[in-house]
Amino acid sequence: RSSKALLIREQNNITWFVTPGRTVTAAGALADFATRREILARSRETAGSRFRKINLDLPNGAGALGEHASKRIVSSYGIRTVDERLFSPEEIAGLSQCPFEFPVVIKVESPHIPHKTEAGAVMTGIRSLSELKSGAAKIIASARAYQSDATIEGILVQETCTGMELILGAVVDDSFGPVVVLGLGGIYAQIMDDVTRRVAPV
Repeated sequence: RSSKALLIREQNNITWFVTPGRTVTAAGALADFATRREILARSRETAGSRFRKINLDLPNGAGALGEHASKRIVSSYGIRTVDERLFSPEEIAGLSQCPFEFPVVIKVESPHIPHKTEAGAVMTGIRSLSELKSGAAKIIASARAYQSDATIEGILVQETCTGMELILGAVVDDSFGPVVVLGLGGIYAQIMDDVTRRVAPV
């Protein structure tokens, strides 16, 4: 009888729970979801008064952007980013002085290599022009060895910043709307996966 009853429930999409406690937990989650949906709907109605729309010069077609291109979008919304300059390999070879005070950071700019550390496509603590030039050649070679078909758009030379590194991201989920992620960043973002996700607004 029990198995027949379960089969009838499943065939008719009837929700059932093993214990009363799980029933209460599910009801609470459903109520919280409904509340957040209402908040999201209200925020979309008033979004025009809070956020200015910006015409962004984006490449045609979907796909990832490199770090430099992504930062230009972030900067256009008034969020400060680290000072940096993008150079071609030829420009790096011809540099007579560094655009920033040493030490600096150099990275390969490529939309196809989002995780630069594991590709050997980043170097920190560069303290001289000769180190910068030799380091740039080294990380380009490492990037090409890591992914031969990756598009390399140049070398980023960045000022060195100190402090705690965090990862911050957002995505518009089909069911939950805007979802924000925050956690430990830098090289630990993938290793430790110490992140929390929250449905916006939060």
